[in-house]
Amino acid sequence: MTHPTPDPAPPETASPRRTDFWLLLALFVSFRLLALFLLRPGGFIRDWSDFDTYLGIAALSDYGLYPFRHFWLEWPPAIPWLMVGAYKLALLLPPWEDPRFPFVAILGTVFVAFEAGNFALLYRLARRLYPDPARVTRVLWLYAGLFPPVYAMLGFFDGVALFFILLSLEWLLANRLKSSAIAAAAGFVVKLTPVFMLGVAARALLPAGSLRAALPAWGRRLLGYGLAFAAAAALLLSPFWLGGAQWL
Repeated sequence: MTHPTPDPAPPETASPRRTDFWLLLALFVSFRLLALFLLRPGGFIRDWSDFDTYLGIAALSDYGLYPFRHFWLEWPPAIPWLMVGAYKLALLLPPWEDPRFPFVAILGTVFVAFEAGNFALLYRLARRLYPDPARVTRVLWLYAGLFPPVYAMLGFFDGVALFFILLSLEWLLANRLKSSAIAAAAGFVVKLTPVFMLGVAARALLPAGSLRAALPAWGRRLLGYGLAFAAAAALLLSPFWLGGAQWL
C-alpha cells in the first residue's frame, strides 16, 4: 500500500503588500523621470521653472563667482552648491538643441532620487500609523497620484527639504534622537523650514502624565536634541563660515 506523498510546501514569496510597495515605487520613479525629460512646468499659465534661475546662478562659476563665497542668496548653501556641481557635470556632456537640458537632467535626477526617498519614508511612517496594509497602500497611491509634488519637483527643490523632514520624523519616532536632530540640521542647510522639527521634537518628547515630575528629564532630552541640531548645522555650514562668513 502506497502512501500519498504530501504536497510540497509552497515557495516563500514576498508579502503582497511589500510587492505593492516596490511596484508603486517603480511606477513613481519612472513617471517622474519621464515627466522631467518630456514636460516643462507651467504650461500656458506660467511658462517658467526655477531651473532657469538655478542655471543662471551656476553659470556664474564660469567667471569664478561662487555662492556664499562671492555673493549671497536667499537659500541656504547646500542647493546652490549642488547647482554648481550639476552645471560642471553638464559641461562635460555633448551639446543639446536646448542648452538647458543637460543641466536640468542632472539636477532633476537628483531631485527624483530625493522624491523616491520621500516615497519610501512615507511608506515607513504609514506602517507606523496604520496596522492595516490596505491603508498603507492607500497612502502610497495618494502621494503617487498627487500633482503638486510632481510640479514642485519639476521646478523647485522643496522635495529635498521634505526628505530631511520626513527622515528626521522617522528617526524621532524610532527614538533615535541624535540621528533625528542631525537629519533636521541637514534639512536646515537645504531650506529653513526643517528648523520646525525642534518644535515637533519638543512635543514628541513631552511625557504623558505629570509634567512637573518629568520636566527635568524632558528638558535634558530636548536640550540634547537642540545641541545635536546646532552642532550638526554648525559643522555643515563651517566651510562657508570659513570661506565667506559675510555672505551667510
